[in-house]
Amino acid sequence: MPTEPTNSSANKRIDAPERATEALAGGRRWSLAYWTLFVCLSALGIAPVWVSDILPVLDAASHLHLMRIIHEYGDNLLYQHHYAEVNAIVPYLTYYKVVDWLQFFTDVEQANRLVLSVCLLGIPLGVHAYLKSIGHNRWLVLGVFPWMLNSDFFMGFFNYLMSIPVFLFVLAAHVRFLRKPSLLQASLVASLLIFLAVTHYLLWGVSLALLPLLAFVLGSKKGWLRGAAWGVRDIGLVIPSILVLMPWFLSYFVFADGVKTPDQAVLHGSTWMQRLLRIYSGQHLTPLDSITQIFERLFNRFAEQPAHIRGVADLIFRRHGELISSIWLIGLALWFIGTVKRRQEKPAEPEPAAKPRNEFSLGEASSIFLRDIRDSDNHVDGTSYATWGLGLVTLAYFILPQHLSRPIILYGVNFRLVEVLGLLAIAALPVSPLVPRPHVRWQVWLGSLAMLIASVMMPLYTAGVFMLAKTEYGSIRDAYGVIPANRSVLTLRMKRESRWLKEKVFSNIGEYYAVFRDGYVPYSFADSSSKPIITRTDASIPGPIWYDHGTFRMKAHGQYFDYVVIYRGLNERTGSWERKLKRWHKIYHRDRWQVYRNPDKQRWPPLTPKQQALNEAVDHAIGVHLELIGLNRMQRGALSATDLLKLWKPDLKARIKELKKSGPKRRKNKRKKRRRERPRGDVKRAEQINAKPNRPINKRAFVEPAVLQIGTSLPTVTAVLTSRKIPTVPPATKATTLSPWWQLPSLDGDAKPANSASKATGP
Repeated sequence: MPTEPTNSSANKRIDAPERATEALAGGRRWSLAYWTLFVCLSALGIAPVWVSDILPVLDAASHLHLMRIIHEYGDNLLYQHHYAEVNAIVPYLTYYKVVDWLQFFTDVEQANRLVLSVCLLGIPLGVHAYLKSIGHNRWLVLGVFPWMLNSDFFMGFFNYLMSIPVFLFVLAAHVRFLRKPSLLQASLVASLLIFLAVTHYLLWGVSLALLPLLAFVLGSKKGWLRGAAWGVRDIGLVIPSILVLMPWFLSYFVFADGVKTPDQAVLHGSTWMQRLLRIYSGQHLTPLDSITQIFERLFNRFAEQPAHIRGVADLIFRRHGELISSIWLIGLALWFIGTVKRRQEKPAEPEPAAKPRNEFSLGEASSIFLRDIRDSDNHVDGTSYATWGLGLVTLAYFILPQHLSRPIILYGVNFRLVEVLGLLAIAALPVSPLVPRPHVRWQVWLGSLAMLIASVMMPLYTAGVFMLAKTEYGSIRDAYGVIPANRSVLTLRMKRESRWLKEKVFSNIGEYYAVFRDGYVPYSFADSSSKPIITRTDASIPGPIWYDHGTFRMKAHGQYFDYVVIYRGLNERTGSWERKLKRWHKIYHRDRWQVYRNPDKQRWPPLTPKQQALNEAVDHAIGVHLELIGLNRMQRGALSATDLLKLWKPDLKARIKELKKSGPKRRKNKRKKRRRERPRGDVKRAEQINAKPNRPINKRAFVEPAVLQIGTSLPTVTAVLTSRKIPTVPPATKATTLSPWWQLPSLDGDAKPANSASKATGP
């Protein structure tokens, strides 16, 4: 009967009964059973992603919001006003770009579900490839399926979820490269590292140190020269991925010439040496706290339900996460017992003694070093590779901080490695879960049964909890549906915790308006330089503290938004927010949701006196033009800002060209003259203009730059065209049909004809 192909030398040294059971497990029927179970458990693992129309995980709304900004950035001037593109390859690029491409075929929510499902399916597939490369039994994947719905999934770390299977494929390719190094294998490892670098930087940073160290340790078994040669060779594998991210790192964290973001704004204004000295800041845990954190980050992601008596029944029916974690740990312990109780293997035949390395001359050592680099058939034990890999990643877990502040804002650093440690711990066990050795058969079988139970319970409980959490969102789609698209909306909420989940999934609930209607909301996820889109801090409308909306103030926040939405818990009473918004128009009120429209929105940032005067003048000029082309107030209200811009902008450009041609020419003076003192300050300038009402406005110095700015900025045009009424045009202007519409009136409201010497006399 055919056996499974393995690459590990450990499987060649097993005894006869073990070889017979491995042959039985490698038959066709066992292969069919394996893949049938693999497909069923994988489908069960991705089911929670599709059971609810809104994914109740922590950062889902923020990611979806950022994906909409990326997809609509080129066509939406509102997004261009509030956000800026990063002109570099960033670490969070892959996931967002894949969802961006899928949005051409479906909406952003369905595209995100598809990509997220592929990422979750990639976890058992990556472990399967890793097990095959190190020669361990493929049935170990039974202990991996519960990790598809890990803590990072409930936190909504979608980019990091995509990087986990890529990291596993990197390890699998690295094992094959160590055994048979070739240009093709080296290119594969380097390409996977580049893909990992632009997906998420945490596991990529771990790989930069992990791969050379593994090569050095495994190569050192045949001498330190071979270990050094392998380590130097593997450093060359990681260099291309470093070069890909180097422009981004230098631009934002060394030279600090990029868009200022919270994670590197502190670096601006200092010398580059000072920036390097304070480039790192993080929060570290003690070793004991790090060990405690491992057990907290297993599968206990469900909110504990109240119980009168704590016991076995309480554990089974009310603490599902702790129950699944306990079952998985029991299965891991039983498998580990089956690994420890191994029969004494026959010692390998001793190899002939080699010449000590210190007796080689410099030329001989150099030739051996180069030969070790080019060696194309090396013996690498899969169990040793898996054990050393698990040990080095565990060391990285204890060294890395819990949270990172600089150079990049990253919430949760070392606890994201907990699921990676769980996957590597399963893969490092040299045990056969289905056909173990006779003397440990029952222990291993019980462990396999425990792993199977955990693999089934985790997705079932998660799907049920997601369906219950869906009811807490209420009529969210209807509430945001009554608000027009491309508006600025602030959502106030006190409720952050869910009754069914541990994570505070309602913290970012206000960003769903931007997901549904493509508008502006505060607290965007584009707050760090690792994203392809960055928030413009000077254009961000102020809002209350994101974790405490009780700090909401009408003058400081509310007056600058088009709409304010209130979301309250089921038994939460109405309070100060409704009293502050009583003068606003309530347009929606159902279950947990209330929507208020701002009758008098104020511009942010507030206009200076000069800008206010110019805004009124341009508004009056636009009103004159609309009257001349035959649009009354009713027609103007029915048109969108984009349609009005199409009517107004072509003629505006033509008039500006005429102004440029007919304007006074600047004198060329070769001598340096001292500039004449001019009155400064917006108030003084406005007073000078008002003091001379008959003075014609300087078209080139005053009108042209402002009109150009308004003509190319849709948010400003929207504010001018839609938030103000058409001013009443004086009878003289209405009668003078030959008067050009673009002639701006004076700031006192009277329209001026083209020539001040010949005024219109009326009919």
